[in-house]
Amino acid sequence: FGAKYISKLLYERYGQDGIYAIIDEGVNGIKEVENVLVASPGTGEKGRLNLWIELNTPGGHSSVPPDHTSIGIAAELITNIEKEKFPALFTSGNPVSQYYQCIAENSETMPSDLKWDFLHAMDDADANDRVIKYLIETGGKKTEYLLRTTQAIDIIHGGIKANALPETVAFLTDSRISIESSIDETLQKFLNKTLDISKKYDLGFIFEDEVLLPPTANGKFNVTKFSSLAPAPVSPNNGVWKTFAGTIKGFYEDVVFPMKFGTERELVVAPSIMTANTDTAHYWNLTRNIYRYQPGFAMADTLSTIHSVNEHVDLETLMHVVAFNYEYIHVVDNLDNDGEFIV
Repeated sequence: FGAKYISKLLYERYGQDGIYAIIDEGVNGIKEVENVLVASPGTGEKGRLNLWIELNTPGGHSSVPPDHTSIGIAAELITNIEKEKFPALFTSGNPVSQYYQCIAENSETMPSDLKWDFLHAMDDADANDRVIKYLIETGGKKTEYLLRTTQAIDIIHGGIKANALPETVAFLTDSRISIESSIDETLQKFLNKTLDISKKYDLGFIFEDEVLLPPTANGKFNVTKFSSLAPAPVSPNNGVWKTFAGTIKGFYEDVVFPMKFGTERELVVAPSIMTANTDTAHYWNLTRNIYRYQPGFAMADTLSTIHSVNEHVDLETLMHVVAFNYEYIHVVDNLDNDGEFIV
């Protein structure tokens, strides 16, 4: 609950858009893609929708079961949900498109036809389709879900004993909503899937106290929103962004790369998105300039342990975090009110 109350205090103190910039957690780090070293702060963040879907049916002894128990019906609904993914989109509204177009512009190893597709994906439907297919096939799940809304069944409850028919089954869906979508659009899919199963098995359907189908002798579905958050506003490409990106670029090119590689290397800084949710959701009214960024090199083993056993950050990354934030504060402290460096 900390961020909620910190936000209130900061708003009372500084007012609407009263803060220069906010930097929060990010997971991308610096990666080498197509021979391009790239840092990708999240200038956008996916939304979230958690739904509880509960099915109530008559109980009884399991020696005389119906053809489909509530667990079986819920399992069919879950299967139908998982069979149909949300669409994958590569659009100008998603900062991820700028990220890959920057790589295409700077790469000397990317095949020319692929480079053309990335640079023309916004005005050529076939190129757009090829880009999406390429990213999903080569980038795996972490890349795929930069482009589409997710859906995960994370909690399920049902049944109490071996010889009793389950009267109540409930499960929770967790969706992270793509930049191009909305809470309502995401919700509609789950409502439609639940409605289809309700009609198939002659069940009632209630959503947030609204009766969509009246309860029957066979039972009813009850769907409620557990929590929701709209996709974050995308931070603008303005002078504040240029100062932030320039500090990242200068810090790594001047300090880190000569020590790490023993030679000069160029760093490209391109916007991306955060697929999870951060505390910045509480701070949208404080500034438009929100960047989700963790200095350091992206480490596959570190990413795989987030919220799991052996969650950790390596020592090199820790030192980059401290040094970069010191540098960024120093840079901002030397700007005038127009965002220009004080000479």
